[in-house]
Amino acid sequence: MMSRLLKQIALGIALSLGGAAPAVSDVVEATTVLRAGQLVRAVDVRLADKEAPGGIPAVEHVVGREIISTIYPGHVLRPSDLRAPTMIDRNQIVEMIYRDRGLTLRSEGRALDRGAMGDLIRVMNLASRETVTGRVTGPGKLDMSR
Repeated sequence: MMSRLLKQIALGIALSLGGAAPAVSDVVEATTVLRAGQLVRAVDVRLADKEAPGGIPAVEHVVGREIISTIYPGHVLRPSDLRAPTMIDRNQIVEMIYRDRGLTLRSEGRALDRGAMGDLIRVMNLASRETVTGRVTGPGKLDMSR
């Protein structure tokens, strides 16, 4: 990359003159508007040479993750901009599964929280109207076993 070579030359000149040089490295930046809740695709981001402390250094670290709040083109992505993809949304009807010693019970509930894989969320059992807690195991599925 020509721009990288020019930056390295500028860095060398700055260091030889005794000046402080900015830390430039590869970071992931948005190429399009990314809306809250959107999953990041490879075409939505690119690797750029920028001075960006805390920026994510590789595209594969962001693809498939969910955007927390709207991001505009040119914004350097940081870990605080992303989260694991949501498997269950608030108010979604979910399947609650309880397994114990070969016995499997299934029931429906309404999610009171949103959650990603492995998160503990509250859910209201539709049959009993009781609020219980379960672990997200997939899209619309909760493990209620302790």
